[in-house]
Amino acid sequence: MLRITSSTHFGSRCVMPALLQYQRLYPQVTIDLELDNRRTDLTAEGFDLAVRIGEPTDSWGIARKLCTNHVCLAASPEFLKRHSLINSLSDLTALPAVSYAAEGLRFAQLEHLDDTGSLRASPMQIVFWCNNTEALLQATLAGIGWGCMSRFLAHEDLVSGRLVQLLPDVRMPPYKSVYVVYGQRELPLRVRLFLEVLESSVAQWAAWKG
Repeated sequence: MLRITSSTHFGSRCVMPALLQYQRLYPQVTIDLELDNRRTDLTAEGFDLAVRIGEPTDSWGIARKLCTNHVCLAASPEFLKRHSLINSLSDLTALPAVSYAAEGLRFAQLEHLDDTGSLRASPMQIVFWCNNTEALLQATLAGIGWGCMSRFLAHEDLVSGRLVQLLPDVRMPPYKSVYVVYGQRELPLRVRLFLEVLESSVAQWAAWKG
């Protein structure tokens, strides 16, 4: 058996395709996947590995970077019909936006890099707050406001045209990177084979290109 835990949205969009490919290659291996954003004790709970977004800490165990979590600015075609003149960040940040808020933390400013590479922040006009990125994606698709979101979350909707990328020349700092975490250096063969499939799957996906 291969037991994996992953953050919810990354797991459903990025880990699942790799797991399906893995099971086609190795049908004799049973898979147990848990999608959860809580902190997991891999050894105590019997997981082979975890996939997590965020900088690793000593308590994580052994952490191996999987990819950089790039972000993008996006809005629905419906939103752009109402707000067609978006030529600069100042134009964009004056318009209704959706953003993340949880446990006293609110992302009320848009961080971006200036021409020198220095980090800047512009206030946003937030009309919809939520502690769930999937719900924020749905609000963006519905035309409630524009959003700043992980490319892996927006990828399919950008490809299909349900979302349109805004100001692609604006340099956005990447969000927290994605790591594979495990509790022992000598991994069983079934785990090593899955890591090969996962890394290959992620490397081929256009969503990881900034």
